[in-house]
Amino acid sequence: MGQLESSYWYFGINSGLKFTENSSEPVFDGRLQTTEGCATISDSEGNLLFYTDGIYVYNRNHQLMPNGIGLKGNPSSTQSGIIVPYPNRSDLYYIFTVGADDFASPEIPSTENTGLNYYLVDMNLEGGLGDVLPFDEDDNNLMPITSEKVTAVAHKNDLFYWVITHYEDK
Repeated sequence: MGQLESSYWYFGINSGLKFTENSSEPVFDGRLQTTEGCATISDSEGNLLFYTDGIYVYNRNHQLMPNGIGLKGNPSSTQSGIIVPYPNRSDLYYIFTVGADDFASPEIPSTENTGLNYYLVDMNLEGGLGDVLPFDEDDNNLMPITSEKVTAVAHKNDLFYWVITHYEDK
């Protein structure tokens, strides 16, 4: 079975799936409370590492990581966060987040488009449970306004990733 980094998916209200070679099974130990975009990453052997809703980051023990609160995703974003491996390092991961489109509705009176932001997780810290490295809210912004969508595609060299988002026609 390839792509064991996707062995776990956490989403929704404390829900998830664990994929094995021939099946999948539900898991109910997650901490997420979201109706939209979230991301999970496992190691190359399929062991859960961490997951996020783009605002909070939880380790494999389902506890908040140090500095794993206040990321600039949004609970109303279609894909609030995505996790991408750091090139040539099995212990570092990027989390990219996007805010919600600016709009108002009865459910969400107002939102703020926080753009595309990035964070770095070091799995060597906290006894192997990981830590979001301290970040400066002004220095981790890559794009000031984006849509609610972000995705990543592996480069053909299998080392780098293209992280893709957009806003209007850009």
